[in-house]
Amino acid sequence: MVTIPSNTIKANLSFYYWPASNDSSTYGWQEADVIDSGGNVLQQLFVNTTNDRVWIQMSFDLSAYAGQTIGIQFLDHEDSGGGSYYTYMYVDDVSLTVS
Repeated sequence: MVTIPSNTIKANLSFYYWPASNDSSTYGWQEADVIDSGGNVLQQLFVNTTNDRVWIQMSFDLSAYAGQTIGIQFLDHEDSGGGSYYTYMYVDDVSLTVS
């Protein structure tokens, strides 16, 4: 959890992710969300089901959350039903810069 100062003009979240999946978006996906201190999703940043297997840089403007305490959650979902499906991602170099 991080508090974005109320006098923030610009708040930018940046990270890299490396996705892998052999499933469809119905059963497996990668996701990133902005959450509050109770774990409630305030904003879904992205939902993908990709098998890119390369580092992808993502960037989001979080200036709307100035004066609030938020968290970022990175999730992957897989409901293979016992099959040989998989969906996962690696996340690296997460940063939040404010000005």
